[in-house]
Amino acid sequence: MTSVHIIGAGLAGLSAALFLQEQGLRPRLYDANSRPGGRCGGWSPAPGAPRRDRGTHLLLSGNDTVCGLIRRYGRAEDWIRLPPRFRFRDLAEGTDWNLYPGAGRWPGWLLDPTRRVAGLGLTGHLRALLTLETSRADTVGAALDLRSVAGRRLIGPLTVALLNTPAEIASLPLLRRTLRDSLYRGGQALSPLLCRTSLEQDLITPLTEALSAAGVEIRLRSAVSELQQTPEGLRLSGPAGPVFCGRDPVILAIDPAQAHRLLPDLLPDLPQSPILNLHYPMPDRGPEILAELTGLCGGAAEWILRRPGHCAVTISAPRADLLADPDLPGTVWREIRQVYPDLPLRCPADARLLTERRATLLQTPDTDRLRPQTRPTVSGWPETLWLAGDWVQTGLPCTLEGAARSGRMAALAVIRHLRP
Repeated sequence: MTSVHIIGAGLAGLSAALFLQEQGLRPRLYDANSRPGGRCGGWSPAPGAPRRDRGTHLLLSGNDTVCGLIRRYGRAEDWIRLPPRFRFRDLAEGTDWNLYPGAGRWPGWLLDPTRRVAGLGLTGHLRALLTLETSRADTVGAALDLRSVAGRRLIGPLTVALLNTPAEIASLPLLRRTLRDSLYRGGQALSPLLCRTSLEQDLITPLTEALSAAGVEIRLRSAVSELQQTPEGLRLSGPAGPVFCGRDPVILAIDPAQAHRLLPDLLPDLPQSPILNLHYPMPDRGPEILAELTGLCGGAAEWILRRPGHCAVTISAPRADLLADPDLPGTVWREIRQVYPDLPLRCPADARLLTERRATLLQTPDTDRLRPQTRPTVSGWPETLWLAGDWVQTGLPCTLEGAARSGRMAALAVIRHLRP
């Protein structure tokens, strides 16, 4: 049985391994961390406390690759499916509305003022979306006035949420492809899927258990610090000792900064963008409220995810002033209270700020053009090496779906190489 060596046991690496194992190949995974999952890893607010997601990771029902993994290997009952109704609040003006697309592709829901952005009529919605589809501009900011109602309340928030990049410089072609894969498919593709416990527990653990049950080896604490081309094939080196891959395929499924360090002459140093996540203890809303998701504009916070006893807030592509704010938890708490005015005035003392400095690529037109293919065509690229990760060119932004899809793409490329 042919072995395939996969460097990285995040979602991309696990996705590749599962597909390869299904096709009768023998994947071997190596990961530098003590737990698989990569950026899907959780954190614990106190010793012995249950681990939580680091942020408000959101899956949508239209994320076909990840949802397929959950149906096949996971525990679908561990996921909460919310209706495709997105509650929003403009913090600057105190205005609330719901974005509630219809089930199918027909945009008839835009005729209902209660299901669209406040202050933006039917014509305004259609004009903004048509502009995104027809503009020849490279960036969202060059195509649309982001100070307009459509820019402030619809396109700007969607861009930052989907691309983790300021809308002024974000890639318009990438946003356009993402909207075609989500909003334009209608509510059937837009239902939020939330794990009951954490991504680590409800997504990563079932995938690793499926691999272990199939006899797949996952070597943790096995960092690869050097990848060498030899006449006999690729050689992996690290603290755990060398691995001679020979002519076996190798999939590099690590983050872009690590990949560049391993192959500085073959892979670009791609610019990245941070995400800030804040966590607060929160009174329960009652047993019937499993999760509430609220989008914000006009302030610091962007998404509030309230669960029993806990609240997580995400700030994507944070401005420099927010990164430097010494009282950011307090600033965001005051914004949370605009949505939940019954909460105490004082910010909880045990609020936590988690900073992901390299959360995703900075998804500008220039960066998108630099994203490598699954098998780059640059001179000197090893014949038996492929790439996986949300930063690889998949046609999607850096998301969970992008990571899972890239793993499947790499696995398919390996199979075509072995079975031409």
